[in-house]
Amino acid sequence: MTKGIIHLFKEDKKTPIDSSNRSLMLCMLAVPTYVPLHDLLQFMSPFSPQIEHIRVIRDSKPSAYMVLLKFRSQKATDEFFGSFNGKAFNSIEGDICHLVYVAKVEVIKGEDDERSADVPLTGHTELPTCPVCLERMDESIEGILTILCNHSFHDVCLAKWQGDSTCPVCRYTQTPQQDAGNCCQTCGATENLWICLVCGHIGCGRYVSGHAHTHFTETAHTYAMQVENGSVWDYAGDNYVHRLVQNKTDGKLVQLETQSEGMDEKVDSVQLEYTYMLTSQLEKQRRFFEDALEQQAKDTLRQINELKEKTRIAIDERKELESKMTQVTKERDSLRKKLDTVSSQCTKLKKDLAEEKELSSCLLQDQRKWQTRMDQISSQMSKSKDESDARIRDLEEQLRDVMFFLEAKSKIDKQPDELREELQEASIVVPRSPAPEGPGARARSRKKK
Repeated sequence: MTKGIIHLFKEDKKTPIDSSNRSLMLCMLAVPTYVPLHDLLQFMSPFSPQIEHIRVIRDSKPSAYMVLLKFRSQKATDEFFGSFNGKAFNSIEGDICHLVYVAKVEVIKGEDDERSADVPLTGHTELPTCPVCLERMDESIEGILTILCNHSFHDVCLAKWQGDSTCPVCRYTQTPQQDAGNCCQTCGATENLWICLVCGHIGCGRYVSGHAHTHFTETAHTYAMQVENGSVWDYAGDNYVHRLVQNKTDGKLVQLETQSEGMDEKVDSVQLEYTYMLTSQLEKQRRFFEDALEQQAKDTLRQINELKEKTRIAIDERKELESKMTQVTKERDSLRKKLDTVSSQCTKLKKDLAEEKELSSCLLQDQRKWQTRMDQISSQMSKSKDESDARIRDLEEQLRDVMFFLEAKSKIDKQPDELREELQEASIVVPRSPAPEGPGARARSRKKK
């Protein structure tokens, strides 16, 4: 056998089923063990020619196994998924077929494992022989089925095999066997189990955790049967009261063969005693349930009264909350009106502010423009003033020269003739003055010369 631990992985990123990169491999999850391999092949028989390889895998579930299916084409894979996903295996049981797409199968061997349990990979050329028909098994022609014991067959040959559910080669069971699944309903123990003959409760014996005896003290169910050998125990009398006759082979109830006529009377007396025992037990059980129903009615009435009181308190609180809500609604409407008024004022102020900003921007631009013009005018006025001052000084010097000339002429005219003649022959020397600055000064100096 190939043994190991199965790990199932899924991609973190969800891939839609209608994607173009689907796999040719499907996994049939949680196939119940009551479905033998023959029935499973009959279940998949419409797609048998399209199946390339089938492999049975046992996982950790006690009453289920998995099946890997590899198809020859994507179309067949999608049709099989659409036809069988969610379909019941048979019309009697309620289990349905669960299918998932498998992108990749990886088998990692342990250090001590020298055998490989991998599905045949691409590139393998070995063609084993089918033990049923003794023909070569070629995946490209017919489907191959590998069961738990690692023996491979044609799926059609194994479906026609008329034997039992064991392997034709080694007689190993082809599919996992169904487990009983009995355990204590309180602690989960699987040993020394007792089942209550009244309500069917399963509990462990007093040598494990004593949950079966605890069930007796809580419910007064007197009789319990041991699951392993069918012995009936009376908790009230603290002894065995009846022993069921079972077949050791399959565990079914059998009829006890009597060899004397006296046994019939004993059997009748045992039946009467057993009938009386069940009648008394049922009477006790009736009283127990009547008391339980009465207690339940009292508890229900108490709970109803508590719920009524809570309902009344809740109604009062609701009315108070409604009044508060009405007041809060009025305050909300008033605040909403104030908010609307403030919002309109804020909008108006924003508009005025925008206009003021625009006006200020325009005034600032005009101010800069006029400042530029004032600077130009000031420079022009300064230049004109300098020129005017230069002209005024020039005119003053010319006027002084003229006045000096007129005064000299008047004085000369007043002198005697002899002196005027001498003065006419005389010359006046004026010393050279420093060169004046500016265009007006240069003009004056030229005129003096």
